Amino acid sequence: MLRRVLFVALLGVSLYTWLRPQSDDTDLDFESVSMVEAGSDYYLEGFRILQSDSEGLTEYTLEGDLLNYDPRTDRADLVAPKLTVSHPDGLVWLLEAKHGAMPRDGRRITLSDTVELTRTLADGEQPSSMLTDEMHIDINAGQLRGDKPIALTGPGWQVHAQGMTADTSRGAVLLTGRTHGRYLTIAE
Repeated sequence: MLRRVLFVALLGVSLYTWLRPQSDDTDLDFESVSMVEAGSDYYLEGFRILQSDSEGLTEYTLEGDLLNYDPRTDRADLVAPKLTVSHPDGLVWLLEAKHGAMPRDGRRITLSDTVELTRTLADGEQPSSMLTDEMHIDINAGQLRGDKPIALTGPGWQVHAQGMTADTSRGAVLLTGRTHGRYLTIAE
């Protein structure tokens, strides 16, 4: 008798498990937990933001892996941001980093943790590149500012400095503090 009761109970559990609706494999807990833990208002995965000037030309493009907006600080944290600032004469500034932050208006962006800046001139000349730990971008003023040590490299030259400022509209870079440079020669 006990065997029959156990057999029927086991059969019932087996049928229930086999016949119940299958659960959705979508992992919704990741998003919900992340937003709750971070106190986020919203976040975007694989985002791209375009900002146009008054004439309708693209002023800058900001894209990245993740944008996580926190309403308490009125700031968005960025993961793997890539900022492209274009000038009408063809000069392009490309900044990439592991992390970043910006307020809601998107006009002041701070990139951090291995920031690489590449500046390409309109005439197709080889681009110069810069490596630093942190860069502040003011879109309204068209300026970049970095207070951390930088390494600036171009075709045949290399410069190290304590910091820098740049005017994106003029393409001008001003290096500050303990600046030293050298020309690189190619061995034949």
